[in-house]
Parts: sequence; structure tokens; C-alpha cells
Amino acid sequence: MGFLSIPDAIRKAQLFDSVTVVRYPNAEAEPFDNYDYKLWLLRPSVSVDLWRWYLSKTGFDSAEPVIEGVDRGFRNAELFNVFNTRVVRAAATLDGRYAGESGRRPRRVKGEVISTGSGFFINGNGFALTNAHVVAGCGALRALLREGDNPPMTLVADDPTNDLALLKIASRIDNYALFRAGPPLRQGESIVTYGYPLLEMLAAQGNIGTGVVSALAGFGNDSGNIQISAPVQPGNSGGPVFDEGGNVVGVVRSKLNVLQVAKGSGDIAQNVNFAIKVNIVTGFLEVNNVKYETSILKKAVSNADIADKAKLFTFVVQCIG
Repeated sequence: MGFLSIPDAIRKAQLFDSVTVVRYPNAEAEPFDNYDYKLWLLRPSVSVDLWRWYLSKTGFDSAEPVIEGVDRGFRNAELFNVFNTRVVRAAATLDGRYAGESGRRPRRVKGEVISTGSGFFINGNGFALTNAHVVAGCGALRALLREGDNPPMTLVADDPTNDLALLKIASRIDNYALFRAGPPLRQGESIVTYGYPLLEMLAAQGNIGTGVVSALAGFGNDSGNIQISAPVQPGNSGGPVFDEGGNVVGVVRSKLNVLQVAKGSGDIAQNVNFAIKVNIVTGFLEVNNVKYETSILKKAVSNADIADKAKLFTFVVQCIG
């Protein structure tokens, strides 16, 4: 998904001194023989904060991420950073995340709840998981637990690339999730999601969603994600994805921006949502030396039983300014 669904082709030799931009209705099918590189602004998540630049060389299928602050052959990395900031802000304006003609964020009131997401505990020591974009830019974090407690949470580690964040509360936890250790997840398997979407509109006690594993790769054939058909709404981000036995097989990440896709394709995509694969999640925990428990898929249980289990260890993550 390029910026406005269309990539910009830029002559590397002219970058920042002068930039030649070409736009075609079907950019993938058009020749770029006169251009050395294509620069893509991609967003792998619903979070505006996760817009990223990728550079692809003409004649090659792969695209390399351009890391802010690192000179990857550009004449002036500082100018690139300014350019990147302005374009990302423009993209955010299109998504309604910035207000006013100036493009600046609305002034935050210290202590107010800016946004919410979902999270779930992964061991008895109070460690929990959510998405990195759920906690990005937060002054403080708080968990809303079903027992009525609202303890503060500490951000232990985050991985913006894979969109994962590790949180912790001070107290011990009796109930937590188990991760699936086998057999390998298959396309077409039934899955269940649990989280807290549209918190001020829908049930505050949590919502269950059902669907299947539509594909074993995510947007742009991302091998670290799976595509699921279970409904995903704002606030679902960071919640667990379960298999039929109630084992976690992923973490809800995003939904496809159907309005943006419709502009390019003329059609409304349905039930196209994405979750982070369980091996990426457990790898993140291992890197941070956090213990977790696993289980294998033995037999299917009812969705009602999965929901009863999930509500014991899932919670609302509050991002506080």
C-alpha cells in the first residue's frame, strides 16, 4: 500500500536537490527504467505512528526499510529526516490524527486518557503483552482489570518493527495465557479473538470475535503475520488470538484500511485483518528473558469456554498523556 495507494519514483542522484515524482494509475505495471529507485511510504498497521519508508531498486522485488537518522546513501540524511517528518505528518492528517491547518496535534491535558487498546497477561509475575503502537507516545500506562483494580503498568520493552510491547504490573497474577507449541498453525483453522474494541460504545466487559486463519502471511506477504477473518475494531489491538483449544496463536495487530484500498481498487475489502504470529511473539519474550508457558492443541473447546478463560487474563490498556 503506497502513499495514497501510489508509489513515487525518485531519481536517487537528484534526491533532495530536486525530486522527480511520477504517478501512474497502476504503478506496479508501469516501467521505471529511467529511475534508479522507488521510494514507498508504507503503513503495516492501523497506527499512524508506524508509517515507514522503504526503498526498492529498479529490477528487484525486495524493498529495504529506510531508518530515520541513518544515512543509507542519501546526500543529506538530515534533510531526509525533515522530509520524512513532514510527509508522515501529512499522512497522519489524512487519517484524521492531527487537527487544524497547522498539522499539529491537539494539546494534551496531562493525566487524561488519550487512547485505549487490549492486553493480556503471559505469566504469574505480572508480565503482559500488547502492541507497540498502543503504548507509543504515552506519558503513563494503566491496566483496567475485571476485578475493578486499575494498577499502573511499566513499559519493560518494545519492538516497533514487529509491533509488540512488554508491560508489567507490580502484583502477581493468578490467570494468564498459554502459547501454542504445536502442531503448526494451518490455513483455514478456526480462531477466536478477545479484546476491548470501541470501549465507550461496546460492552466494557470485553468482546469475542470468531473467524478463520485466512492466510499464513500478512499484508505484503509479511511472514511474521497471519491474516484472519475475525472482526477487528479500534481497541482490539494487542489482544490475543486463540486456536480452538484456547491457546494463543497470535496477537491482534491491525485491520486493512478498506477506504484507502477502495480508492485504488474500486472495491471494499471485507474481513481482512492481521495478527502477529506466535513464534514472533514468543521470540520477543525470549529476547527479553521473560518466562511463558506453552500447550499443544489437543481438542477443541467451545467458544464460550474460550471467552470465559480469556476474560480472566485480558484487560484494557489505557494510554495516559
